[in-house]
Amino acid sequence: MTKTKDIIWRELAISVPSEWEILQFSKKEENGFVAFADRYQFRLELRWNQLPKKPNLEHMIQDNLARIRKKSTLTGDRLVNYKNWQGFQATINQELRTHLVYWTDDQRLIETTFIWPDKVDKGLIKKLTNSFRTVDEEHQHWKAFGLDINTQKDLFLDSCKIQPGSAKFLFQDKKQLQLEIYERIGLLDQWLKKPVNEWLKLQEPNGVNNQIYKETAIGNHRVFSVRGFISAMSFPKWSKKKNRYWADAWICPEDKRLYHVSRIFSAKEKVKDELLFGQYLRCCETASVKGTI
Repeated sequence: MTKTKDIIWRELAISVPSEWEILQFSKKEENGFVAFADRYQFRLELRWNQLPKKPNLEHMIQDNLARIRKKSTLTGDRLVNYKNWQGFQATINQELRTHLVYWTDDQRLIETTFIWPDKVDKGLIKKLTNSFRTVDEEHQHWKAFGLDINTQKDLFLDSCKIQPGSAKFLFQDKKQLQLEIYERIGLLDQWLKKPVNEWLKLQEPNGVNNQIYKETAIGNHRVFSVRGFISAMSFPKWSKKKNRYWADAWICPEDKRLYHVSRIFSAKEKVKDELLFGQYLRCCETASVKGTI
């Protein structure tokens, strides 16, 4: 049986084979895509498009086939259905593909394109389409590149930087009053020359003051934390305690990666001094969902 992993992107969740990785992606909220590849080629493209009303999916499929016939060599095309997904299977320019469409309850048209190296795997199609779901939770839930993130609903994805051995997501609000950073970094033996608590201090932005440093043991994780204040990003001349600065860092004993999460948010926000570890960012299944310093 193919081992799978869960991916959550733009509140769309799907389980894909563990060896598939996200090779291309879009940050756009209303329309965009995520493309997966194995070691040899692209295998799946998932696209979404927010629409005011449900389109006629049957007509859309036929129009799509007609456009392909005009521009490409198309053979062996036939209509297919997988529960609530419908579409077609065809060889397009000598590449075997299965294209399916689906309409979600939150008014999004979902289009998936499977690319097959030799033959169609109907079992894999059923497994992936059955796993697909929309995610509606209290926070924005993202799960990709080894990061399991729960960020605020009113923040948007400003940047996502993926490099060999590292992944970094940055979220902020439209007024630039809040900022959240999520990181996963590997290859620690090649560059991490300081203890994690010292490394965490180096990540503090300019202007952080009144810092309190703590260490917390949560199961087999050692979490290092800093709690302090920082000037407002939009109005730095205002009170130095206008915003809070919180950050946690730890090395996961499961995958030996360094995880880092930080928040800049209003000091007026009523919050308990809780760990960001396990709530805003999870590294593995054994990471506690909640923890208080």
